[in-house]
Amino acid sequence: MKRIFVVDWALLASFVIIAISGIVMHILHDHYGHCFCNRSPIMNLWDTMHIVAAVVFTLATLLHVWQHLAWYKQIFKSGIGSRSKVSLLLTLVVVVMIVTGGVLWFGPCNNHLGLWHMWIGIAMAVAVAYHVIKRWKVLVKSLK
Repeated sequence: MKRIFVVDWALLASFVIIAISGIVMHILHDHYGHCFCNRSPIMNLWDTMHIVAAVVFTLATLLHVWQHLAWYKQIFKSGIGSRSKVSLLLTLVVVVMIVTGGVLWFGPCNNHLGLWHMWIGIAMAVAVAYHVIKRWKVLVKSLK
């Protein structure tokens, strides 16, 4: 399998783990609390899974952007034009998610930022679903 597809599959797998763990953490939030100060072991487990998958996703995203650097350069050179606006929107949403996630990881408890991170994550899930659906045939073909 070509390296570009390995990165694509790593992105998809890590995003699925991020989405599932994020949803579970949101559900558990009401019962166990959100801040790190008084977390239950189950909340810590889901949080750790979310963070590890997010680190993998971030590294895979950097590789993915590097692999498609010509596409990004062309946007700066000649504008969006007929290029996928969803892909560009997804890029921007991913950057915001990485930044807000990093602030939440390294910074103090901030429920407002956590809510922003959650709602942007929902928007990101929609954009990722669209992006993957458009490319699904090529992804599946890469497994053969």
